Amino acid sequence: MEKVIASDGNDSSRAIKVLAMASLVAFAILEFYFFKINYNPAGYAGAALLIFFGLWRIDNEKDLYQKVRIIVILSTFVLFW
Repeated sequence: MEKVIASDGNDSSRAIKVLAMASLVAFAILEFYFFKINYNPAGYAGAALLIFFGLWRIDNEKDLYQKVRIIVILSTFVLFW
């Protein structure tokens, strides 16, 4: 007899957090690759605040649709920044 393990949704929540963290890392790599660190520090502050706010929203959002929506917005920002 096979046992069925019930999933409580933590797998999808963890995947969303991993995707958001990957977006943050990709953004940091692209920023440091294309610009010198002392080029314009004020420009980094605004982008960093937006990303950290997005990660906070992803962590606190209960609705899966909203989490995915925020991840798409944050990833698009990181990709086209």
